[in-house]
Amino acid sequence: MSVAQEMYFCKSLCYTSYSLMKNPIFFRSFGVVLLIAIIVGIWFFFSQPKNTSSEKQQQSKVQKETVPSATIKTHIDEAGFQFNYPDDLTFNKKESTSSAVYADIELTSNQVPGILTFRVEDTKEKTIDAWVKKNISSASPSATKEVTLGSLPAKQMDMSDTIVTIAIDQGIFFRLEIMPKKEKNYWESVYNTLLSGFSFVAPQAPASSGESSVSGDDVVLEEEIIE
Repeated sequence: MSVAQEMYFCKSLCYTSYSLMKNPIFFRSFGVVLLIAIIVGIWFFFSQPKNTSSEKQQQSKVQKETVPSATIKTHIDEAGFQFNYPDDLTFNKKESTSSAVYADIELTSNQVPGILTFRVEDTKEKTIDAWVKKNISSASPSATKEVTLGSLPAKQMDMSDTIVTIAIDQGIFFRLEIMPKKEKNYWESVYNTLLSGFSFVAPQAPASSGESSVSGDDVVLEEEIIE
């Protein structure tokens, strides 16, 4: 485009703009369009979801992670061991008809999905590695580390959806396992509480007159009355 053509185009544009500005119909049309744009803008602004302070507080409560109780209970088992666990968990010791099973314990929560189990039974395996090779070969753990179960060396294995800790001593097999599902942090805390407070104690003999009898968590003192 030449300079003369550019000058002609600018003059024409200015003249057209001036003519429209002098036209009252143009101002009315422009005002209506502007008003509609303002109304649409206000509607769009207030139609967007807004989080009030109360809603934010509710969301923060929902998002707050559930943690185990800080109050601890101690289970003393007649098989010769004891451990600690949070008192908001449900303790269940399953009865077994097999003489090869010494303890079969479950800990569950009413609020958090998942379970912790602890089982003590006889085994023919002599070492942890032998048991792992025979039983965990189909699903290799993503991580393993050496830990202790009381005074026993143990191996902790992190599987796809479980954490398993095993120990073997003189033909006795110990297996601690958590299946945390989506609450891994919660059940790992329970697991650490149990593992850190686990110890072996003298097996409890059947209660007799004048001796204390231990059943689960309760210690009951019985006294012989002489008339």
